Amino acid sequence: MAVTRFSAQHRVREDVFDSITPSVTVQRDVSAPSGEWKPAPWLPIVFSKSNIGAGTDYFVISSGKIVSFDSEGYLVPAGLRAALVDTAASTAAVLTYTSDDYDQQVIDLVTGVAVASSAGATYTGLEVAEAIVERGFIDAVVDTTSGSVPPATDTDIQEVIESFISKPVGVSAYDIYVWSGRPEDGDQKFNNYSKQHLIQFLTELQMKVPHRTTQDTSSDSFDVSAVTETAAASADGDFPVAGEIWNETALDDLSRYAAVVDGMSVTAWALAERPVAKNTSRTPISCDVSGVLTTEKSSLAGISSEGDWYLDADVGILFTHSDTYDTLVADNNDPTFSYYYYEVSATTGASSDRYVFFDGEGKPGDFLSFDASSNFVVMASSQDALGTSNTEWIARLHKIDAEPKDLLDKVKTAFNLTGMTAVSKMPGSATSGYSDLITLATSEEVADQIAIINLVVR
Repeated sequence: MAVTRFSAQHRVREDVFDSITPSVTVQRDVSAPSGEWKPAPWLPIVFSKSNIGAGTDYFVISSGKIVSFDSEGYLVPAGLRAALVDTAASTAAVLTYTSDDYDQQVIDLVTGVAVASSAGATYTGLEVAEAIVERGFIDAVVDTTSGSVPPATDTDIQEVIESFISKPVGVSAYDIYVWSGRPEDGDQKFNNYSKQHLIQFLTELQMKVPHRTTQDTSSDSFDVSAVTETAAASADGDFPVAGEIWNETALDDLSRYAAVVDGMSVTAWALAERPVAKNTSRTPISCDVSGVLTTEKSSLAGISSEGDWYLDADVGILFTHSDTYDTLVADNNDPTFSYYYYEVSATTGASSDRYVFFDGEGKPGDFLSFDASSNFVVMASSQDALGTSNTEWIARLHKIDAEPKDLLDKVKTAFNLTGMTAVSKMPGSATSGYSDLITLATSEEVADQIAIINLVVR
């Protein structure tokens, strides 16, 4: 006999909901990208910090440093893209691990396991490139012009490393600890000890960083018996150039000084370099002839007697009383000035991996890139890690500000005993009004300037 079977129409998801289109949105604000970001386990330790409560901890990336991804998606200092490449990459040491890396079980990039010796390890650019290929981080056949496996030439080495480390993606939001691993990933190094689960980087940020003085000179000399004192500007648009000495009547022809110098007894010395760094304990200005630079004045109008002086730092003009000049001429005594100044240099860029700097000579509105130590530099300058033909910028320079601000040097602050280091002093009277941005950047010469930078990385 026939069997009656149950029949029904079942509703499924597409019958209940109007439309099923998977969401592609993570977040609308991309200034702090969402994700499980981690520092590369192979990054060498850069610095340590300690206090009475927390003890000593170790860090691999400093706050504000420009960062990139390696090919595995870990965050690394962007400058390594250039720092791991050398002009003699096949033989020069470019990556070093120390006893601290051994103690903290940092992964050795070349071997793929924890640093094996308490003496650390040092590797050349060739060894680093070979390890990157051998560990499968990149495809050397595709990512090098030659297609050579293993990499052999300096060009191969550069292309391997540049394929391994991306161009910048942002800046670190804070100091980043050496990677401690995670229990859920099975790579935690020390039981019950991890102070930083994941990390964050930023793609949009207004920043302030110390402006490093890149150069110094101790040989800017004037032969007072040979240099004729300029007594009048030659024409509209004239201005003192390096090595010239101008008197008051000539300075009175210049719109920059005319309103101040008229009737003053003042002499201008056009220094060989400009702009010049302010006279501070970190960047002193001096003269080898006694009595020339005795009392620094805060303005040109303050010069009133022999030994008084004032520096117009932006244009590199040093002013003294005319009696100072007359004494030098009478004694036929040629002064030599020593000072620091701002200029892009191909050989002496900021080397600090601990603090972030703006390096070189920049003007408001300049496009910025990065150097081998992940510091800001003017795009396409000689220190640009992406080369002198680079057209890719990550930030704009908005302003060069100067300290001390808001009479901070008059505010009485703690910890100002003789012999104390900058780390011990509170900003204020103890630091002559300078902030930690300047006083703690002891690895480089910083005078009084702060660069205001607008970071936008896309």
